[in-house]
Amino acid sequence: MAAETSPFKASAEACVENAKRLMETADDLLWTEHLGPACALAITAQEELAKAFLLNLVADGAIPWCEPVKRALKDHICKQVATVIMEWLTPSFEIQSVRMRASEVDPEFWTSC
Repeated sequence: MAAETSPFKASAEACVENAKRLMETADDLLWTEHLGPACALAITAQEELAKAFLLNLVADGAIPWCEPVKRALKDHICKQVATVIMEWLTPSFEIQSVRMRASEVDPEFWTSC
């Protein structure tokens, strides 16, 4: 018997699929040089991924399902902060390189962040 998917996981997966569709549309708009709408859709896609991140944290029991979390899922600033956290947790190669160099120069680097 297959394990039942948590409603939070299912919602997170729906957010990811929505983000993919938004990014595809944003990419199409870039090719037609509609930069403003493309940027707006890309930001909306980021926020969808931030919602997925928060919903997965709830599904995994890392954070409780409570009013502040529900509010954060609707608040643009909270979702943008979540995207910054996600970037910190999964940085690009360039950012990882800078962090590694900084820690070589200053061993206290990681404790000062």
